Formats: sequence, C-alpha cells, structure tokens
Amino acid sequence: MVVMLLLTGLLMAQDAPEFYRAEPGVTLPRLKYDAKPQYTSDAMRRQIQGAVSLECIVGTNGIPTKIRVVKSLDADLDQQAVKALELWRFEPGMKDGRAVAVLITADIIFTLGAPDPAPPRRPR
Repeated sequence: MVVMLLLTGLLMAQDAPEFYRAEPGVTLPRLKYDAKPQYTSDAMRRQIQGAVSLECIVGTNGIPTKIRVVKSLDADLDQQAVKALELWRFEPGMKDGRAVAVLITADIIFTLGAPDPAPPRRPR
C-alpha cells in the first residue's frame, strides 16, 4: 500500500508544470525585498538611462532563478540588473492553496540625476 501511494505521488508530481504563468487561479509572487543595481562608471560617463527587462522563475522558496534578459539596455547594466534581481526575495506565488513556482517579468530602471525629493511632511 505504501509503495502504491508513493508511485501515485510521483505521477501527480510529474503532471504539475515546472512553473506557472500569470493566469486565473494563480496568485503572483509578492515582493518582500529588492536590491538596487549598481550603476557602472562607464554607463554613468556615457549617460545611459533606461530599463532592463528581466524574466525569471520565482520558486516556492521565493528566490528568483533562471534569470534572463528579455530587453537589453547595455551589456554592463544588463549584468548589474541580473545581479540585483538575484538578491530580490518574494512571497511565493500560490495556486490551490499551495506555493508554486511562477514566471515573472521585472523591469530594472537605471536613471541619472538628482534623487527623488523627500515626500512632504505633515504638519504637527
């Protein structure tokens, strides 16, 4: 009886996809921590700005894997974007009440210039 249950479990596991896409019934991973990318000195000197679009699979442990560039900006900045995304952490995606791996796209933005001003404070 135990052997039969194990085999059934293996067959069920084989039927499950390696990862899910955004679709009805699948909750997307929720970002818990994001690391900022490093701007390379060469890219700063050349004043390169824009976005690198990355695709990855967020595993059931919330860690991005199989990261690939889908829209390049600059080879060095692409590499920095991948390094930053490797450090991001998520609450995993869910399907039918259990954690599942989900394919996501993340845009890493590189901008030059002054940082955003601090938000206004409420009067006391």
